[in-house]
Amino acid sequence: MDVPAGFDGNAKRSKRYCHSKNEVSVLRSRIQQWKLARKHKPDAIELSDSDKRWIQYLHAELGSDLSTLPQIIGHYRKTALSITSPLTVLELCEQFIAYREGRPGSKRTLADMRHRCRHFALRFGSVKAHEVTPAQMRSFIDSAESPASARNHYKVLSVVFRWAREHRIIAINPLDEIKRPDAGHTTPGIYQPEDFRKLLETAAKYFPELVPFLAVSGFAGLRAAELIAMYAGEETLQWPDILWDKKLIHVRPEVAKQTKSKTGDRRYPPMEPALVDWLKPYRKESGPVAPYAESWLRKLLRGLKKEPQHGDTPESFGLFRLAKVEPVDNGLRHSFASYWLARSGKEGFGSLARVMGNSEAVVKKHYDAALEPNDGEAWFGIRNS
Repeated sequence: MDVPAGFDGNAKRSKRYCHSKNEVSVLRSRIQQWKLARKHKPDAIELSDSDKRWIQYLHAELGSDLSTLPQIIGHYRKTALSITSPLTVLELCEQFIAYREGRPGSKRTLADMRHRCRHFALRFGSVKAHEVTPAQMRSFIDSAESPASARNHYKVLSVVFRWAREHRIIAINPLDEIKRPDAGHTTPGIYQPEDFRKLLETAAKYFPELVPFLAVSGFAGLRAAELIAMYAGEETLQWPDILWDKKLIHVRPEVAKQTKSKTGDRRYPPMEPALVDWLKPYRKESGPVAPYAESWLRKLLRGLKKEPQHGDTPESFGLFRLAKVEPVDNGLRHSFASYWLARSGKEGFGSLARVMGNSEAVVKKHYDAALEPNDGEAWFGIRNS
């Protein structure tokens, strides 16, 4: 709706969006009253004692020049008057999570949102959501334990406060004034080819059920979340997804990490000869490739006891301790990417991005490791001898 110049303290003519016919009617009535007041402006205004006290208050707060008053009133109309559902931060977080729980999506993403909202509510739970300041948001984000966590705090809370603004719980998003933190650049840790061989051979001897997980992760670069279920009902890679005749792995959209890719999340990593060699003895017609929960996988890899004693079962020691290999966070996927580039050269960035389900920019940022071509051949030359 067109709003004339001078109305609500706005110097220029503008357009205003109304959410309903009733809001249009109210705005039109206010504009008509404003025009009449301007047309029949009285020559003198009588001030009551109460009026004088308020004018004195304004002078005390704003100084002798009250010319900023129209902007202050305009800001008040745009902010406080536009809030129809004021909530505390705790109430906002609870309602937002309830909303997300009713929508389709990754359970892992929902768990991360729940975790970060809970921490934010613990800090500012009793504060009205529309009163949260950019300084408070900055303080919370900066309190994260790592740059990556700070970036994820910002990412989740941006969604929360955008949803709050849509529902008129807030008028101004306090994150609008804060730039999304940089996660920082760190060189991903990788395994040496000989260490990966030790892990595979030790698993084949003591934990044969781990071999498919290790082989697909290290020779095809799949994410752990695409192989291991954290929650009941989560889709993971199944044996029918291994296309033996085509030498491809079908990573279905419901298995792949959800991204904003315009071409979708489905992808087909090729099966390296090394993967075929290690995977073939464990081939099945149906069922998950990695048939265990994330918690049990962690125990198999790290061990059931911090200080295992002589005579304990292999499970007490765990794969890494038995193989005498130091664990690396997400090391199998990072190693796959780094050794792929070592073998193919920088012209392989685009192909690697498609295989891993990442953007080419992410691949260039994280996996441009200074490895020699021979290193790549050594990694993909590991065989089940």
